[in-house]
Amino acid sequence: MNDQAIEKSTDIQPRRRGFQPGRSGNPSGKPRGTKSKSTQLIERLVTGNPADVKQIIDVVVRAAKAGEPWAAQEILKRIWPVPRSRLVKFPFPELATIEDVRRAMDAVTSAVSNGILTIEEAAGLADIISKHAAPVLEASEVTQRLEILEAERKERGL
Repeated sequence: MNDQAIEKSTDIQPRRRGFQPGRSGNPSGKPRGTKSKSTQLIERLVTGNPADVKQIIDVVVRAAKAGEPWAAQEILKRIWPVPRSRLVKFPFPELATIEDVRRAMDAVTSAVSNGILTIEEAAGLADIISKHAAPVLEASEVTQRLEILEAERKERGL
């Protein structure tokens, strides 16, 4: 009997704890595509009675015409959205060498110190420069290594 009990206990697989492969860590979260409460409210307002929406718009337009800044601001936000950032025209040198990368970063730093670029704009440009600089730096390292190997080869007389 004891042998049978031992055999049965080895047949049972231990229960896995923690995260299961292919399963969300938060299975009780909202399903994909669920709309927020404010979106649901707006949809009910718009689809409920179009006359109500028209009345609300009329009230806001009248308030804007009467000089209410909040109403004018709300209307302008809908018809003329605020741009997230301005268009920056900045002359970049060709980024072919490490020296070109250094000059480009110096130019960006100088533009910030002269008030031509904001810090955020300069950070964006520096990010672009660094992304373009990575292959330039890698190629430069390979070139330096090759020059060292060729010099060593010449010293050996090969």
